[in-house]
Amino acid sequence: MNYNELMEVDLGALGNAVADWKRVAEAMQRLGGEARDGLQAKAEKARWEGVNAGVTRDFVGKTVKEFEDLHTEAKSIFSVLDDAHTELKDIQQQARSVTAEAKEAGFTVTGGKDGTVVIGDALVCEVDGPG
Repeated sequence: MNYNELMEVDLGALGNAVADWKRVAEAMQRLGGEARDGLQAKAEKARWEGVNAGVTRDFVGKTVKEFEDLHTEAKSIFSVLDDAHTELKDIQQQARSVTAEAKEAGFTVTGGKDGTVVIGDALVCEVDGPG
């Protein structure tokens, strides 16, 4: 991301993604708890017999594990996006603040071709000739 992109980027979409992934992580945690405390608990207490008894218990256990894994993944994605959003907002705010201060002091701040930032003198001097 270069200077111009940083100054102009709308971080709202990233903020929305953070909120969405937070909801997904919370939902996976809730569903995992329901699967563990409801489905798995009932499967373990059931008095099933025969071939299907072991298969069903194993299947339920694997399903609970999948929910737990999904929760872990969603929480990780949320965390990465949240950190990125927070850091980008802070960096953008600092860049805008420094740019405003530079302009108040009579300088121009622009993005260079190769990702650099160019600071120039914005004051224009006019030379008055004789008479």
